[in-house]
Amino acid sequence: FMAGAKTSCPSCQVEGFFINSFFHPENAVSSARYLVSELGADVLYGCGGGTGSLAIKEAASLGAMVVGVDVDETLTTFATAADEEKSLVITSALKRIDMAIEIGVALMKDTLASAPVAGVSDGVLLLDYANAAVGTADCHLSCQSLGPQAMIAMRSMESKLAARTLKLDYMAWDGSFSSLP
Repeated sequence: FMAGAKTSCPSCQVEGFFINSFFHPENAVSSARYLVSELGADVLYGCGGGTGSLAIKEAASLGAMVVGVDVDETLTTFATAADEEKSLVITSALKRIDMAIEIGVALMKDTLASAPVAGVSDGVLLLDYANAAVGTADCHLSCQSLGPQAMIAMRSMESKLAARTLKLDYMAWDGSFSSLP
């Protein structure tokens, strides 16, 4: 998220929190409140199971726009929310588990047949836009406030990621930055 935010808005201030729990309601809410109320965050990206979902729910209740993760959070976390709150969900970063399974099964078949395994480099299979293993959810009600240009720009970046013509740096576990191949 940080790399994408800085790519699309180099002058934007990007902050991050790590909460050492997949489900910690108190920390999710207090972190969201701090980021929105104290630091003035305009957009909050919450990942990490229930913690992330609770954080974006709190951020939206405070008026910040949000980006969900894993599933379409407009249809899950915000399913019973008022339209005003739903309109603050920009999108959700999707892990396409269905595609990952399909790719994995095909990989096993290729391996069993001793065929070369397409997409594997140095024993690693990258699941990304190029093989449709990730994506974004529809903007639903936020399309109106963001305008069509925002979604056109996002879809353009997704197309470039799928073609692997847009390179983003990522932060490795050791804190160093690298580019994907």
